[in-house]
Amino acid sequence: MESLFYSMRRRKTIRLRGYDYTKEGWYFVTIEPNDQRYPFCKIKNNNVQLYEIGKIINEHWKWIFSRYDHIEMDEYIIMPDHFHGIIRILPESYNECADDGAYIGENVWEALEPPSGQRAGQDPPVHLDQNHQNRLGLSNIIGAFKMTSSKLIHEAGYQDFKWKRSFHDRIIREDEIKIKRAYIQNNPKNWKRKY
Repeated sequence: MESLFYSMRRRKTIRLRGYDYTKEGWYFVTIEPNDQRYPFCKIKNNNVQLYEIGKIINEHWKWIFSRYDHIEMDEYIIMPDHFHGIIRILPESYNECADDGAYIGENVWEALEPPSGQRAGQDPPVHLDQNHQNRLGLSNIIGAFKMTSSKLIHEAGYQDFKWKRSFHDRIIREDEIKIKRAYIQNNPKNWKRKY
């Protein structure tokens, strides 16, 4: 029991301590599924060929950037068992909200409008509404993406699909942006595993 508690506490410290993840900057993120039962795509001749789950992820990644006007999408790649993306948080011009990694709401699926344009349930909580008045930090942005994309993946018939609880991030310096973009672009070429 003690080791489980220690493991859970360690998970919460993946983000850089004391860093404000709502502030302007470039962030390289890697998101992985909980297991590798459902590949997102296959790599053939160095090209990505998306499976159904990969297509959902692709569309939903683009959609999340239409929800919040303080973030911009940059280079990204969907691989068979992970996903890399660069997120730019724009200069501060909106109200701040703390990114403490807190759970963003029990009814987030109802709160966010799905890509189909249909929304069920009550009006969105203030920090998820369409007025884009609050700045979500990186953890909450990725949390919103994972929770809402999971719902769509479940609806497509993959009921036991789950994302890993956390994600990896790197704060990118301006002089690293081209390197990270190239890394993402070359990911399929460097892929060795077969699905």
